[in-house]
Amino acid sequence: MSAPAFAFTFPLDVERLIFEEAARNDIQSAVQLALVCRRVQSWVEPIIYKIVSLHSIEIRDSFRRSLEITTKPLSFYVRYIKVLDLPRASDFWRSHPQTTIKLFACCKGVEHFVSSASPFSTPISTELLEAVTAMRPRRLVGRLTRILPDTNPNFSLPFFNNVTHLQISDSMDRWATWSGFHHLRRLSHILLPASDDFGVSFFTPGALRVVKDILSHCESLQVCVLRHGNTTDFWYRPGEALDLFEGTEDARVVFILTPVEKRSDWQAFFNGEPDTWDYADQVVAMQRQTGRRVKARRVIVMTSISCICPPTHCS
Repeated sequence: MSAPAFAFTFPLDVERLIFEEAARNDIQSAVQLALVCRRVQSWVEPIIYKIVSLHSIEIRDSFRRSLEITTKPLSFYVRYIKVLDLPRASDFWRSHPQTTIKLFACCKGVEHFVSSASPFSTPISTELLEAVTAMRPRRLVGRLTRILPDTNPNFSLPFFNNVTHLQISDSMDRWATWSGFHHLRRLSHILLPASDDFGVSFFTPGALRVVKDILSHCESLQVCVLRHGNTTDFWYRPGEALDLFEGTEDARVVFILTPVEKRSDWQAFFNGEPDTWDYADQVVAMQRQTGRRVKARRVIVMTSISCICPPTHCS
């Protein structure tokens, strides 16, 4: 006579914790977990959709098809997509204008927005512009002249209302002509590249004016990072670079070198790992404590997070 079989089930809250933890630990398997049953799907999909990074052709096409056939309400995406990382492949967006509009509408709740490409074509779509400017990111990384179709970004737009961390990728000869940074009421951290479109490091009177304006008028500012990519010029000796600031000894100014291997700070941030901003905060604290400028160095952000687009058959 065989032994009686005993059925064992976890309490629902414990079962949910198990599946959620499994999804966080291996995002690749999270997609498969979503297919177990609708209950599990409702638990792991918010984890799957939290980070949308569209850098590979496969993921871009998969996510595009997902948006085109989805039965999920717009509110689902607005609630759960927190990171949007867009590729440089502008042709992709121009080839699928309606899907691009839907993508940005779905990302209205994004907190961390990374983009170096422009989703706009000529003439500019009013509907797309409205979808983009409806976003309220807290951390913004990219070329502002491409994210918004304007050579001089209007920082008073509601799009910038919640920005606390701003990493500008536009070259110095562009941002050195900008004004209105004082409208960024919540800005605590800003990073500016000290180079032109060819990566040549230099510093201009216009750039000095902008940096001083930011330091003087951005009320919440804690850190101003100046980044360049050359170890052979004067930037490698911050003491000499400071002469250009006419004796300004602002401890909030941090000099760094462009990392040899660029890693995404948003990946480190959401993986609970130190990022460029953490390093800059430490430098500011050290400079305030010692009264001396910290030598420029390369900041290498090591990340282990991976992200993947959900399959098109997840409704």
